[in-house]
Amino acid sequence: MLDEYYKFEYTYKNDITPISNIFGVGLTHSMELIKKGYKWIFYSDWYLDCFEDALKSYSGEIKDPKLNADKKPSYKLQNCPKIPSELKIVIKGQYDKINAVKYADKYCGIPWASGNPTKYNKRYTNYTGIGGNCTNYVSQSIGDKKGGGLRFDGAWHCTYKKYDGADGSSAWVNADAFKNYLTYSGRGKIVGKGTFKELISPIPGYPSGAIQKLDIRDLICYAKGNDIDHFAIVTGFDSHGYPLVNTHTIDRYHVPWDL
Repeated sequence: MLDEYYKFEYTYKNDITPISNIFGVGLTHSMELIKKGYKWIFYSDWYLDCFEDALKSYSGEIKDPKLNADKKPSYKLQNCPKIPSELKIVIKGQYDKINAVKYADKYCGIPWASGNPTKYNKRYTNYTGIGGNCTNYVSQSIGDKKGGGLRFDGAWHCTYKKYDGADGSSAWVNADAFKNYLTYSGRGKIVGKGTFKELISPIPGYPSGAIQKLDIRDLICYAKGNDIDHFAIVTGFDSHGYPLVNTHTIDRYHVPWDL
């Protein structure tokens, strides 16, 4: 196994005083080597590519990327929430959104971003390679006692073992089941649904679209067709108030939500 980490930096070039925004991506490689004479040769290298879908749609021609401010929608959100430096007092049993985000950052899987040498929380089973770990990670972030502390129930829960490797229920680890659980249990509500263009199109009270409703600790699920394929947790906002997310499978730290 080999972990590969990236750090990206971007600014909004039309800002009078550009502010650097940084996000991270981590790829896990599962490699097989064979010995040929006195050399070791890479026989196979399995990994998930965070840019695979984007590259599939690449046309091979880069057009002028300059934006026309009079025609393009503005994604700058006003009065965007930031993570306070001190924790607020939270009544026991209520969802602590600040700790949920701190947990998501601590176990994002990217050491330079988390400051944590432990890639994931070893208390839980890692489902990477056996269905994906994204929903398990989001459930941990909102449900672990050191995270959001949201109470377990009969459908959404995790069974802790004497040693490491706790197993979650279907609603805890499966993206479709988790989405259905949140919406039908009343613990969550859908604030927007649609394509990227639909989600950033103005609606009454929200000139930047449904994404303007998002707060830290909110969740985004991604669909391929009718299949909920992926989950992310909102962990911050960039210098223009654009929502940033953390995920597993692939590991992402404060990545713009549409990437």
